[in-house]
Amino acid sequence: MFKTLADAFKVKEVRNKIILTLVLLFVYRLGCWLPIPGIDTGVISEGVSGNTFLSLLSSVSGGALAQGSLLALGVSPYITSSIIIQLLSSVIPSWQVLVKEGGADGRKKIAFYTKVAALIIATAQAIGIAVGFGAAGTTHLSLFGGNEFICYAFIVLMLVAGAMFTVWLGEKITEIGIGNGMSLLIFVGILSSAGTALLTNFQDIGNGG
Repeated sequence: MFKTLADAFKVKEVRNKIILTLVLLFVYRLGCWLPIPGIDTGVISEGVSGNTFLSLLSSVSGGALAQGSLLALGVSPYITSSIIIQLLSSVIPSWQVLVKEGGADGRKKIAFYTKVAALIIATAQAIGIAVGFGAAGTTHLSLFGGNEFICYAFIVLMLVAGAMFTVWLGEKITEIGIGNGMSLLIFVGILSSAGTALLTNFQDIGNGG
């Protein structure tokens, strides 16, 4: 396997694709660690760790939700929207035609609908998270002159922008990189969470825990 990878890396086109994929994955992981201004990450981390569902969502994004980061929503809005659009495509006659006979144009329209649905879902999730953050006292309302509404709106805007940026990264990896971009983002997120968990366990063992 390693010989195959080494041989593939010698091909300039393949090498460039691999490098671009790694760069875009690095950008994604960087965004998963950049906190939203006005968020107390310590309180967020405790709240997520105490909720099984939120912990699961956070693990998929590589701990981004627990960090209160810019890319806290990860790929979940896009995955949810993809499932919804696929279900609708099987029951709406005009969409069935797009899928079966629309060709490239049909796929583009379905992809557009998926992005719009992802935007709507991301907005709903972001509002829920912002309200949850506020209820837990995790926002610094000294931002924007202490205006609560503007502060929450800023958090929602950052989360939605982060979600759509994640969608863009996934599409770019698929377009110019190696493999399916969304699948790679999910894999990297889960791998990161698993690595962090293993490191914590080793530290506990080293400390006699």
